[in-house]
Order: sequence, then structure tokens, then C-alpha cells
Amino acid sequence: MDASMSEVTFEKDQPLVRKKNQLVVLLWLMREGPIYGYDLANRFEKVTKGHIRMSYGIIYPFLRRMESRGLVVSTRHGPTGRVYYALTPKGKLTLKQLLSRLQESKRSFDEELLGFLAIYSELFGQKALRGLLSQVQLR
Repeated sequence: MDASMSEVTFEKDQPLVRKKNQLVVLLWLMREGPIYGYDLANRFEKVTKGHIRMSYGIIYPFLRRMESRGLVVSTRHGPTGRVYYALTPKGKLTLKQLLSRLQESKRSFDEELLGFLAIYSELFGQKALRGLLSQVQLR
């Protein structure tokens, strides 16, 4: 495993396991250029169709940790005082590696998701499952 991959954690001193997909999404949302924390939280909520909200108490510490690890760099915009964050070359490489690892684990991710959907169907019925799935808007 690359050294930068072993450095990436989401919550203080907690290995990135359950939050891995959220980390990938946050870094992926930063791929197009500088972004400030409030906008990052809003984009995260939008990409999850409002089903997952990322609090500012998570976003800003995440950005500071990623900056301390050299994955992002911050710049303060003079007139607004906003702090914008952008991926560094190391951050872009880490994102690329995380996306690759996520793709490699897609089959197990799919199986786990199907398992949760099967449990949901057993607990709440097929009609409830269809209602849930109808909330997912496909492009």
C-alpha cells in the first residue's frame, strides 16, 4: 500500500473503513478545482440526492487533516475571506488510487448492497422496497 493511502483517515485516529466512500466522494468533488467548505457540503448533499448530509463539523476538520497530509492546499480569498481548498498533486494521486481500489471492490460492495436490500424487502415487504428504489433517480 502506498504511504499516502495509509495516511488517509476520516475521523481522528480511526482507520478509514466505513467512511471510505464518503472520503472518495469528497475528494472527487474537489477534482475540478478550488472549493470552500460550505459549497463542498452542499455538493455532497446534492450528489447523495439529499439522503446524506455532511455537517460542517465533519467537513472542516476533514479539510484541515487532508491539508496537514499534503492532499489539499488552502488559500484565503481576500474580499470574501473564504478559504478555498484544492487538491495537490499528491491529493490527485490519492484520489486516483482510492477510485481504483473502490472499482476493485465493486463486486463486494454490490453484494453487500444487495444483501441490505434483501433484508429491507424481508422486513418491510416488496412494495416498500419498490418505493425506496423509486426514490433513486437514474440519469
